[in-house]
Amino acid sequence: PLCAPSRASHLTGVYPHIHGAVHNKREVNKEITTWPEMLQEAGYRTGFVGKIHYGGTADIRPGFDRWVSFPGQGEYVDPTFNVDGEKVERKGYHTDLLAEYALEFLDETDDRPWALCLWYKAPHSPFTPPDRYAETYKDAQPPLPATLGASRDGKAISVQTGEGPGCTDDWFPDGKFQAGKSWDHFMKDYARTIRGNDDALGQILDRLDKMGEAENTLVIHTADHGFFNGEFGLGNKRWMY
Repeated sequence: PLCAPSRASHLTGVYPHIHGAVHNKREVNKEITTWPEMLQEAGYRTGFVGKIHYGGTADIRPGFDRWVSFPGQGEYVDPTFNVDGEKVERKGYHTDLLAEYALEFLDETDDRPWALCLWYKAPHSPFTPPDRYAETYKDAQPPLPATLGASRDGKAISVQTGEGPGCTDDWFPDGKFQAGKSWDHFMKDYARTIRGNDDALGQILDRLDKMGEAENTLVIHTADHGFFNGEFGLGNKRWMY
């Protein structure tokens, strides 16, 4: 339930205690070969666009012909990227810019088969949506979690106390929830930010259609973890629960 260990597992196919990136600042064991390295050796053109996180740097990792990333969490607005080893400052919204780089990769003229990792920062605290969705869902009432007031009896001690490592956010009906926002504000920004992700993914799928590649492309849509939205009164993440 943490960013870097999950992302490293996606690339290596093994658990964190095997690949070594057991927290966000730890690198992957260099003796482990990732699947992009295998595809590259098999003649694929490979690209990585987005959040890598493990090791805490945006340094180029093995197995990729094209590299666009950023250190740590990056910034939602006007981010700085490492583009093939060069520091590039961009204006705009992070998710949109990642989609732009991904589309550039797809548009390259190359006869080789290809594999692309498009790994967003969003949705992640502070859940900053693109400006075009700043007022979307303004009058909506997000549904409360079914387990909002459920008992924590019998759960792990950290779940009972809401004080797991890095998990000081908790549910206060009359106060703030996550990222300094009320629960209602948080849920709307969460949905708005995800809608920005949907836009970016939609651009990629539309381009595959136009390229005539959609029926010959495997698209895997997954995530590194989720956030508690008040279930059992919990916020943040990090619990194996």
